[in-house]
Formats: sequence, structure tokens, C-alpha cells
Amino acid sequence: MSISPLLFKALRNLETLNSWQTQIPIQWKNKKKQFTWNDSWKDVTPWYVSFFLLVILHTFFGSLGIIGYMRMVPQTDKFALVVRLRCMYSVLGSFLGIIIAIVICFDGKDYIEFINRIITFDQHATAELRRLEVKPVEKFDPFANAMYLVVLLLSIIPPVYCIPPVIHGHTVLQYIVHQIYPNFMKKIGFRLMIKIVNYFVMLVSVTEIFRLIPLMFLSLSLPVITARNELESMDRYGKMVIKIRRLELHGSKVIPHFCAMLGIYCQGYILISIRRQISAGHDFIVFVVSITLSVVANYFTIVLYPIVPQNVYPAFPTVAVSTITVLHLLISIAVDVVVKAKEFTVEWGKLVPVRNRYLAKKFRALRPFQIVFGVYDFPLVVFSRSLKIKTYQTIWDYTINTALTWPLSLFQK
Repeated sequence: MSISPLLFKALRNLETLNSWQTQIPIQWKNKKKQFTWNDSWKDVTPWYVSFFLLVILHTFFGSLGIIGYMRMVPQTDKFALVVRLRCMYSVLGSFLGIIIAIVICFDGKDYIEFINRIITFDQHATAELRRLEVKPVEKFDPFANAMYLVVLLLSIIPPVYCIPPVIHGHTVLQYIVHQIYPNFMKKIGFRLMIKIVNYFVMLVSVTEIFRLIPLMFLSLSLPVITARNELESMDRYGKMVIKIRRLELHGSKVIPHFCAMLGIYCQGYILISIRRQISAGHDFIVFVVSITLSVVANYFTIVLYPIVPQNVYPAFPTVAVSTITVLHLLISIAVDVVVKAKEFTVEWGKLVPVRNRYLAKKFRALRPFQIVFGVYDFPLVVFSRSLKIKTYQTIWDYTINTALTWPLSLFQK
């Protein structure tokens, strides 16, 4: 029985909890925010735990494989130093992952709440805080976010590095047998049995590692949401400083320069929030493409063994993951490039004289694309296309505004 549907369900629950509509209700007692757990968390928590435990399992197997590879590499090999450094990094990631798994098992509920409070921004809670005149709790915690990114990287890189050794059969089982039972290795039956067992260990390790890669790639959306929350807190200060800028403080270069930099952060905040706009259907497409590319990479690493040098094998999973990243980015742009047409067509219709209402109606029927070029939210060129469901900023607005505000901030007077 394949474990992929189980992982996919866990991934979907993970994505749901990281949406803008948080699953944690808020109760107000004496104007203090208290988190309570509803019934949905009871169903989702096992999926969180199983997802993280699978990550730790893959990392552990990957470290075993690369430790065996480190033992089998000759000391005179010119790549021995690089291999040993990779091994040390993998072992470090494995031990750190095991510690995280223990923490999740014993206190998973609080750990999940901690992650959710970092990566989730709830608009309804903020509105309620403002209504009750309570100062909102800022999510800007660079230390916690930095630690989360480090843990995530330590969980991703070791499995990728361990793919070459397990493909060649350099597992810890082979090393132990050679060291502990050297005499038995001379017997054909025992040697054949060890090779068969080692082959299955190698096959399972490679398969599970390649299954892990697309899941870990999709989980990269979590630090993106984290960065979005950090920039959202900067946006509040940006609005305040822009008001100060309107006072036209002559002779001061600090305030305008600071305002221009905050404008860049605000555009970055909008750009980072693009990850939330991908629907479940697009996530499923990326998931399928990720698994397909992983299988193709696995196939080439085995088939091209006599042709490709051994030290080139890490390039295969790297190319696979890079391709997945590019595809994910292209899908994000394709989803967000057709946006915000309803307001544009309405405003354009207002500009058309009354005698040309028929022309305005025909124009709305064209549903053009929406592309905005502007600086500091002042559009210079606008094209749009009608969209009935929701309206969003376009990817062009983010990139062009950021590109234009950066040089303006340097020459601000």
C-alpha cells in the first residue's frame, strides 16, 4: 500500500491551517487574547505529528546511508574531504530532527500552536482587537523565524545529499557486516543474503527520500508566510511614516529615504502573500509534477551509472528540485496575472460619457488583462481583465513598483 495518499492528506491539512482563515477561535476575557482548541484540531494534530515524524524518518535513513558512504570512501580520494563535510552536516541535521520529533511526540499541541502563531496572520482577530481598542500583538520575531528556517534547511538538505550513496548501496548495513562479520563474508550464501537485504534497504531509502522531496518543497511555503507576516508588521510603520513625509520636512534626508525603503518592504509584503492565492487544484498539479520529476531523477541516476561520474550524481536531485521550484513559480504567476479587472472596468466605465454607454458595455465585454505599472501605488499604465471571484494585485505591480522605488530611494532629497 502506497503511503503517498496519506502524506498528501497531511499536506492538505497543513495547507488549510496556514490559510488566512485560522482554525483557532479567539475568546476575549478581560481584553486578553486566549487561544482555545476546537474539534478540528483534534483531527488535524495526528497529521501534523505524522508529517514531521516522516520527515525525521527520512532524514535518519539518509544519514545512515551517507555515514556508510563516508566509511567506504578511500582516504586518498580527492573528494573525501567534501564527502566528510557533507556527512557531518547530515548527521547534525538528523540529530536535530530527532530532537524535534521527541518534542512533537511529548508536547505536539504546544509546538503546533507555536508554529501556527508564527506563520498565521488572522485578519478577523486584528479587526476584533482594533474594535476593542486593544493593541495588536506583533508577529515580528526575527529570532523565532530564523530558527524555523534553519530547522527547515537542516531537514531538507541531508536527504538530498544522501541520495548518491544509497543508490550505490553504500548503506550502514554494508559497513557493519564488513566490520563485524568479515569471515562470514567469504561464504557465498551469507554474502548473497546480505546483498539482497542491502538492496532492499537501498531501494526503500531511495524511494522514501524521493517521496520526501516534493513534500518538503511544498512546505517551503511556510517560511514564505512567515516572511509575509514580518513585512506586514513593517507595513503599519510604513503608513505612519508616509504621513510624516507629507509634512514636507525641508532639509531632512532621513525621513524621505526611510519612507522609500518602507515602500519597498510594503511591496515585498504583497509579493510574498502570493503563495496564499494558489488553490488546492494548483497545489495538486505541483504535487504530481514534483513526484514525476523525482521519479525521473531516480531513473536517470540508476540507468546512467556507467556513464556519469560518481561525483556528478548530486546534480540530479538538485536539477529536479530546481525544476519544481521554477514550475511552482510559473504556476503562481499564471494564477495571479489575471486579476483586479472588476474595479478597472467599473472605473473605466465611469470615464466614458453617457452617450457612449454602449461603447463602455462593449469594452467591459472584452475583459482585458490587468497589468499595472506604477510607483507608490500611483498607476502609470493599467491594463486589466475581468474576474468575478476575487480581485488581487498583479505580479507586475509588485515587481515594477519594487524595481522603481529602489533607485528613487537612493536619490531621494
